Amino acid sequence: MLAPIELLGPVANWFFLRYVSGDRQTERSQEERYSAEAPEKKAEFDDYRATKNSFWPTLQELKNEWTWYVVGAGAAGAAVEYGLEALLH
Repeated sequence: MLAPIELLGPVANWFFLRYVSGDRQTERSQEERYSAEAPEKKAEFDDYRATKNSFWPTLQELKNEWTWYVVGAGAAGAAVEYGLEALLH
């Protein structure tokens, strides 16, 4: 069973990735670099940021085959972990 306190982990992860490090730093660096070196790339980057969420996937991502590779790898990892747990206990 999922305890309510366990929901804090994913929320904290999202907060830190989005507002403390990760995306925020990367986007700021890209914006500064593109503004100085390649204005056309800056315009593309602005369009990308306006249409794509950097953290939550959209339903269109289901068409991307790599999405399914990642989902499959995660499911396989969970199955292996579950199987090892069952064997060891």
